[in-house]
Amino acid sequence: MRAGIFFLAAIATTLISVITGQRARQLPPEVKHVLQWYYLQAKQLDKEAGLLLEAVEQQDSQPEIQQQFLEARFAYKRLELLATHFHPSGSMMLNDPGIEKMLFPRIAEQDTANLRKAVLQLISGTRLLQRNIDSLETGDAELFDAMRLEIARILAFGISGVDSPVAGESITETKYSLAGIKAVWLFYKEKLEKRNPDLADRTLALFVEADRILDTSSGQTFSRMDFIRDYLNPLAIQIKLAREALKIPYATADHFLDPAASNVFAKGAFNLSGEEWGMNSRFDQFMRGDDSRMDAREVNGFNLFMGKAKCGTCHFVPLFNGETPFAKGEDHKIIPASAIRNSTGNMHHFQHLNDAEQRDVLAFVQTLQNAEIATSR
Repeated sequence: MRAGIFFLAAIATTLISVITGQRARQLPPEVKHVLQWYYLQAKQLDKEAGLLLEAVEQQDSQPEIQQQFLEARFAYKRLELLATHFHPSGSMMLNDPGIEKMLFPRIAEQDTANLRKAVLQLISGTRLLQRNIDSLETGDAELFDAMRLEIARILAFGISGVDSPVAGESITETKYSLAGIKAVWLFYKEKLEKRNPDLADRTLALFVEADRILDTSSGQTFSRMDFIRDYLNPLAIQIKLAREALKIPYATADHFLDPAASNVFAKGAFNLSGEEWGMNSRFDQFMRGDDSRMDAREVNGFNLFMGKAKCGTCHFVPLFNGETPFAKGEDHKIIPASAIRNSTGNMHHFQHLNDAEQRDVLAFVQTLQNAEIATSR
């Protein structure tokens, strides 16, 4: 009992310190609440990482260690939108796929020492994250940027499996990433309800329904196309509208992804040096709401591309460029890793898809033609 009281007192003291630091900087109340939430999530991540280290050192059973790793991953995903936005180098350490590869599909005995070292590095990253939170200088605009960028990150790296290449937990991780966005948005909900109650209700309903879809889907049956069109794109638009309703200005500095764009498929959403991206292929038009631009076979091809075929782990939506896959020699290394927009479609080879599935993926790739990409001179 005394230990519990001492622990609660320590947490309260730390929170008072965080809150006091924020008051000194006269932050808006919503920002203060977000930073307090961020600190508590970082503490939870540190706790889960510590339990993972304990499980490794005690040589718990393989399923127990794997499950504790997943608990740490889910804790990270919940705060990912803020960690990647404000501490990008630290978040790379926390999101390193190295530990996952040591744990899945099975733990190799010779990896035990390296695994312990990797978990210690993870804990070091969580401690650094906590130390940096109180000195964080931010405001409403950056928090809204972080929410919309996390939606883009879910689209490119979450539902495609990039962030869970071996464990195959991308759908569950997406659920926690989306929960993090919702948590930050909820701190603005009361103010938004006074300005535009219908907008607040619609946005909350989207979060709830998206969470339900993720709860009831598996990796093989999950329609990534429907999830993007029905939930991710609308949420990006709703968050943009909320920002404007709350009169939170957009930054004037250049951004890779325009914070004022309705979603990542909007024309002119990306600021790419040296290239002018028209983003006006049939696929792009379909993602902007023109249902006539893709048929059922092409949609299935996209879902296979992003799911079973694992093409999306190297060719990131919406630009479909990328880099070398995480592991060499895997079946999904089937397309040159520079880009596939405007490719001829004759370079593909899918050892793990049947003939009909291969044809559907190739049909989807053809929808990326005429993307109006012109190199600047």
